[in-house]
Amino acid sequence: MRSAERDPRVPGFRRGLLEYDEYSSACLIENVSAHGFLLECLDEFVVGQRLRLTSTFGPGEAIHCTVEVRHVEGSSVGAAIVEIDARSARLCGELIDEYYAVQMVRRAAQRHRGGSAA
Repeated sequence: MRSAERDPRVPGFRRGLLEYDEYSSACLIENVSAHGFLLECLDEFVVGQRLRLTSTFGPGEAIHCTVEVRHVEGSSVGAAIVEIDARSARLCGELIDEYYAVQMVRRAAQRHRGGSAA
């Protein structure tokens, strides 16, 4: 398995809902990878804590997964996916693939125009 630091990451800024114990809390998904998320959270969490994450990735396309907190820095939480259903995993994969396909097209267009790829 690859390290989370090496996974392609897609900036997201999607709203999410974290559920734990009998509580729920809103969060902002800052980026997505095949193995986890970077979340901006209102509540405080601790390394090792498991949370249920739900978010909408497209019209009628919700992801549902269980994540484990891997690191916390202020309100920023790095969370690894520990359980995810096949449909949600497919949605995450499609989001990542589409993002990088668009980036490749943009870079190719910039090279063709003589610009720099930023």
